[in-house]
Parts: sequence; structure tokens; C-alpha cells
Amino acid sequence: TFTTKADAELSPTRQFNTPKGFICVASPETIALDLVTFPQKSGGMSSAFEILSDLSEHLNLENCKQVI
Repeated sequence: TFTTKADAELSPTRQFNTPKGFICVASPETIALDLVTFPQKSGGMSSAFEILSDLSEHLNLENCKQVI
């Protein structure tokens, strides 16, 4: 399921180049905050924490401050 939120344009993103151009995706810090805020969208809190565990090596404390 693809989910969006009303203020998504205010969330930090990362840009990736693709063969067809570029795409903007949520930053790891934005994903982490969304997982904690909306755990039901990722299969519950235990699934959210499992994803956060994998994501943790990509999180930057300074970037986390921008998300909050």
C-alpha cells in the first residue's frame, strides 16, 4: 500500500538519479519518524522496530533534528 500525508512536501527528502531522470524519496530520518508515528501502516510496532533496526545505520542525528 502506498501512503501519503498532507504535509509530505515539508519532509526532508533525498534525490536519486535513475536512467529516466531523478526521483525524490523520503530521507531515512523521515522514514524513521513516520514508522514511529504510524506503526499500523507498516504492520504494527514490532514490524516498525524491525525496519528501524535495519534503517538505523543510515540515520544521522543532525538530520533527525530537521525532521522533528
